[in-house]
Parts: sequence; structure tokens; C-alpha cells
Amino acid sequence: MTRFPRSAAAVLAAVCLQVSTPSGATVLTTYITGDSPGGVPTIFKAVFDPDVAFSAAVSVVLMTPGISQDGIDFVPGTGSTEVVVGSPSKTIAHFDVVAGTTLPAFVPDTDAVPGAGSTHPSSVLTTPSHFYYVENQFGFGGGPPHRIMRVSVGGGPVEVVADGFAIKGVGPALENFEGIEIVGDRMYFFARDPTDSTKRALMSIGLTPAGLWDGAPAVKRLGGLAASGAMAGPADGADELDFDAASSTLFGTNIVNGEIIYWDVMTDTGGFLITGADIAGSSDDAGLMALSREIDGIRADGLGHLIVTGRGGVLASIDIAGAFVSADDGDVNVLYDSVLAGSAYVFDDLTPMAVPAPASVLLTGLGMVLLRRRVG
Repeated sequence: MTRFPRSAAAVLAAVCLQVSTPSGATVLTTYITGDSPGGVPTIFKAVFDPDVAFSAAVSVVLMTPGISQDGIDFVPGTGSTEVVVGSPSKTIAHFDVVAGTTLPAFVPDTDAVPGAGSTHPSSVLTTPSHFYYVENQFGFGGGPPHRIMRVSVGGGPVEVVADGFAIKGVGPALENFEGIEIVGDRMYFFARDPTDSTKRALMSIGLTPAGLWDGAPAVKRLGGLAASGAMAGPADGADELDFDAASSTLFGTNIVNGEIIYWDVMTDTGGFLITGADIAGSSDDAGLMALSREIDGIRADGLGHLIVTGRGGVLASIDIAGAFVSADDGDVNVLYDSVLAGSAYVFDDLTPMAVPAPASVLLTGLGMVLLRRRVG
């Protein structure tokens, strides 16, 4: 794997010279939710080589004042042109990221769903047939509902997939949901640990063939995931999940301390790919230290990397194999740093990798479409 020199001079040179990559480079594209200067909700496009530090070209695709952005995924059947976005402003929004236009929302008002109360939808997940989303992350709206919902891609009523308070009939009530992923016949997500209110845990529930909750939840404690305070505030604990089909491994982020968790769905075991201590022990802001900048979004690129985004305006790639051996600064490539670029961008979540439009980007090379294993 190509490593970029870590000196301050090399970092600045990389920022100035990121107009091209060597012939044959791997070029990937992702769309990122976040904010432009002044806190304007924005969808960004990033084109980069995961093996080359500071190779990302980042551009504004669409500003959406009044529609805050969180989880983002592609709309099935639209290639890499349309996205669905979970928004704490109580909508499951819909955008054309190529045309730069806002389309009719799939769920215009999540509070209007029967039995909803006050909701804060965040993480979203698409399958060929449905959009799934979680409600009430980080404890917003202290009581019910804390739920996982879905709506058909073709339209129709919003369905409750799993109600955290109804689940208490077969186990402890579940609340403070965040992150969502489906692998086979199980759904994985983060929630408050039922036995320790100061921690978050990775959870899983079985799904019926119709894609609805089936049976008691399983708690994957991983030793307890760090959370700030007593789960209060906008920067609490474990956040997003993504499944890497190449290794049959689920990976997740923790916005509090940058730790990256893993869960092997074949052996039902897991732990920390990168610990908070690994990050705290680094002094390299182009290495592990970059993960301290509120790392939120995560996607596996299918090429042996995790691509992560942080609210500190950082886009980075992590070498999975290297980090599994012993996480060090060389396992992280910062692809874009809004501080060094002087852009003051804030990044939240990102889409799977998509094929870039060669005529519209600075980088050249081969784009790849990376597909995720899903159920309907």
C-alpha cells in the first residue's frame, strides 16, 4: 500500500498537488452529508484514491437550507444519481445529487407517523425494496418511540420494524438507537446497553422473511462502548455501521473517541479494530490522531479499506488488514482535511462508493461500483 510522507511540509505539498494521481490509480466517489460555512446543510461529492493521502477533490453538490442532513444512501434503481437522507429535521429527504435538485421526500414528516410522537430520524439503510431508518438517536425525546422504521421504495405507509419499548416483552426495553445494517436474516444497530445506562452496545435482532422484527435482541457488548457523560448531548458514543462483504465483517464508528469496532458475523465475535487508546497515543494528525475529530460515517470500499468521515471536516481511509495486525499511524490516510484546505466544511455520513464522472473530476483512473449484500 502506498504511504504518503508524514512531515508537515509533505502534508502541505499534498494539498497543493492533489490535482492528479498516477496512471492506473483507483478512483472512488462518495457523497457526504454535512455543513458548509455558516452551518448551511450541504451534500458534498468527494473523489479520491484510498491509497493516496490528500488525494480527495471535494465539491459542493447541493445546499439544503432548512433540511439538516445525517445518514445517506443511494435510492435503488437510480444508479449513483439519487440519494435518500435521514434528517433530524423530521423528514426522510430525497435528492438528485447529479442534477443538484431536491425531490419529493419519501417521508415528509416523521412526527406524523401514527404513534410517533417527537422523532429524530438519523441512520438510513436501503434495500432493493425498502428504506429503513432509526428514530431517536442519542436519547432525543426521552420516552417512546425508540424505533426502527421502514417505507417501501415504491411509496406507501411507514411500517414499524422494531419498537424498542415493545421489545421489553421479551427482554429489556431498547432505546437511543443509532446505526443500522442488515446481514442475512439479522439486523444490527447500536443502542443504550440495557445493563449499563452509561454505555452503548452493538445489538442484533432477527428478521422475518418479510423483513420485520422476529424474536429477542442479542447484545454484543464488546467490553462496553465509550459514551460521554450520561448519554446526553450530540456527541455520544457509537454511531454508524457498514458491512464489508469481502471479510464478512461489520464495522462501526464511535463519535466520542474515534474507536472503530468490528463484528465477525460468521463467528459472532468482535472487538475493537482501533481503540480510543490507540488514537490518544498518536501525535500524527495525518494518521490515527485524525480519528479524534468526531468520526461518524463509515463505509467499506471492498478493496481492503474503511472510508470514514468526521465532523471535524476529515475524510480518511483505514487499511483494514494493517489495523487488524496492530493499528498505527501508517494504517490511516487522511484524504481531505478541511482545516488544511481552508474550507471549514463539516462532514457527517457518506454513501457507498460510486462510479465517478471522469470529465467532472480532477482525478483519473478506474471507478468501481461496490455493492452491499442486502435483504428486502
